[in-house]
Amino acid sequence: MSRVEEFYHGSPENFKPGDVIKSPAARGEPNPRPDNPYYKHDRVYVTPHHLITARIYAWKPGDNPDKGPSGNIYKVKPVGQKRHDEEAIRRHRIPGISYHFREAVVLSKHDPNTMEEIKD
Repeated sequence: MSRVEEFYHGSPENFKPGDVIKSPAARGEPNPRPDNPYYKHDRVYVTPHHLITARIYAWKPGDNPDKGPSGNIYKVKPVGQKRHDEEAIRRHRIPGISYHFREAVVLSKHDPNTMEEIKD
């Protein structure tokens, strides 16, 4: 029996189940991380390693490091072709830590510090 992959996306944005997460480029927004040469703003990044990777992207500017990120982690259903994040493989030498898709549908919302599901 094959295991179904679960994917997570961390974000300071406030999405709800059923929302479609689109890349900043698809939303007509500028690159939110222009100083990061590895970040491509035409992609939606996801990870199967929710506590290791997705939590990093749930931080908002001004969050207190002692309290953790105030954004959220989302369990998502990716849409489009699954592609490896080649930059993550080169930097971390860990295949499968990060993937990117065209967009992703939010299945559930989770607190980034406890991973408990948040019901809106």
